[in-house]
Amino acid sequence: MAGHGTALSLVGAYVLAGELAAAAGDHVRAFPAYQRRMQAYVAQRMELPPGGIKMAMPMSAFGIAYRDFVLRVMTSRMMTGALKKLAGGTPDAIDLPEYSVERGDPLRVAAEEAE
Repeated sequence: MAGHGTALSLVGAYVLAGELAAAAGDHVRAFPAYQRRMQAYVAQRMELPPGGIKMAMPMSAFGIAYRDFVLRVMTSRMMTGALKKLAGGTPDAIDLPEYSVERGDPLRVAAEEAE
């Protein structure tokens, strides 16, 4: 609904791979670390925009017409500046670490052998 599924999947895959590498493939250690790092980010991304479902899926002819009008106004040239400010939002609730993988790491060796 909020359009964050792609970001969630890419960030989640990156963090999961990094936590597995950092735990030398030990999923018992990696999964809780992944959960801790992702929890606030996922909660932030799951928040619906103002109006949420009622605005996106109106149940009356008037609601449909109103939604379409609002969308036309919001995407018009006169609203470009305001829309950019609204779209900026708050920073993501995650700091992505730079995971390093040492030579000889079993996960890296398996990935290199797969290539």
